Amino acid sequence: MKRVILAVLIVFLAVSCSGKKETGTASASSGENVTTKSSGGSTATVKAGTPAPASDFNVELYGDGVIITDYTGNAKNLTIPATIEDLPVVQVGFNSLNNNVEQVFIPEGVKGVDLRGLYTNKRAGFPNLRAVSLPNTLESIFEAAFDGCINLKSITIPPNVTYIGNYAFRGTGIQSIVIPASVNKMLEAFKDCKNLVSAEISGNELKLINSFSGCDNLKTIIINEGVIGIWDGFSRLKNLETIKLPDSFEFIGENAFADCPNLKAVVIPKGVEYIQKNAFSNSGLTEVTISKTDALLTIYAGAFSDCQNLVTINFEEGATIEFKGGAFLNCPKLSLKSQAAIRGR
Repeated sequence: MKRVILAVLIVFLAVSCSGKKETGTASASSGENVTTKSSGGSTATVKAGTPAPASDFNVELYGDGVIITDYTGNAKNLTIPATIEDLPVVQVGFNSLNNNVEQVFIPEGVKGVDLRGLYTNKRAGFPNLRAVSLPNTLESIFEAAFDGCINLKSITIPPNVTYIGNYAFRGTGIQSIVIPASVNKMLEAFKDCKNLVSAEISGNELKLINSFSGCDNLKTIIINEGVIGIWDGFSRLKNLETIKLPDSFEFIGENAFADCPNLKAVVIPKGVEYIQKNAFSNSGLTEVTISKTDALLTIYAGAFSDCQNLVTINFEEGATIEFKGGAFLNCPKLSLKSQAAIRGR
């Protein structure tokens, strides 16, 4: 009897183990999970299921493909079809508010995305969006594409995106972001992202213009080669502690890092040709290092004014500088050695 029971038990365990679900690489048609990750550790898992039927979309012809202009279904996990009536889907947008959708999988072949709607000025059509998977073919993230998606905590921007429009991610819950080297235009894309803590930015002759205003909890900014300058991009960020600027930087514009009380040190790269007025005014800087310059560096009046804790200015050998007025006005703790070095320029 014991042998019979033992045999039955062995068979039962063998059957149970054989039914165990395997994990593997997900695809749009497999129904398995795709995980998107933004540096900083936050992740979002997107369910790539069976594409929604063509009848759930409003579409328009666009060249040799189609544009999706709206989704009328009620899926929670939405997979966009790669083709409709054998024509490739090249762009997606959603004109109607849809509270059902929480996850979106966008297939390869799509080049533009605008969840706000292609022809409207309202906020994103999916206010409850929690996760999205973007394709490597994507080139443009249009104005206000994910505007107001407060539950969107993480996103990976694909490596071929060249354009990120105004308010593309305004007010989202994104905690960290990496901008790829392909981007050549980005406007006020991440305005008012209150949960954003870190940003790493690359680009292709990219100028940063108010891109992160209102990101009150942003602490660390790493700017890589390919970004050439900044205008009023990180001013009034009370928690900003660390910035790293690349040698490709050519200019630092007005108010770029003004009113950042926790910013303690900055190294001005060798490629910078001018620092505009109030660029670092009223910041928490204690030390500034100016690298050996590739060309004449012009520092305008008030560039470092009202830095109450600024003590040290380091000029590397070979730094060629022209001061336009009092660049260091009202910096009461500036050392005598630093004052003498400034006067000697």
